[in-house]
Amino acid sequence: MRRIALQRARVFALVAIVVGLLWTAIAGALVFSGGNLAIHLAQLIFGVAFLVIGTLRLLGARRQLRTFEEENGPGAGYQKPVR
Repeated sequence: MRRIALQRARVFALVAIVVGLLWTAIAGALVFSGGNLAIHLAQLIFGVAFLVIGTLRLLGARRQLRTFEEENGPGAGYQKPVR
């Protein structure tokens, strides 16, 4: 169960990075296209925050998975799909 939880944390981090990249790109385009600069800069900051949070969580999940495998052996807790 612990490996599944660690994989779930890793997937959440990857999704946060992808969302952050898209959000930052769109907000960056909006900043340069004109309009309400304060709102677009706030959106840009939120996009960068998603990138930072996703990166930190990904690094944390990898570190925890490495620690888990050191304690229990490589491949411990891996679930094979049922066919």
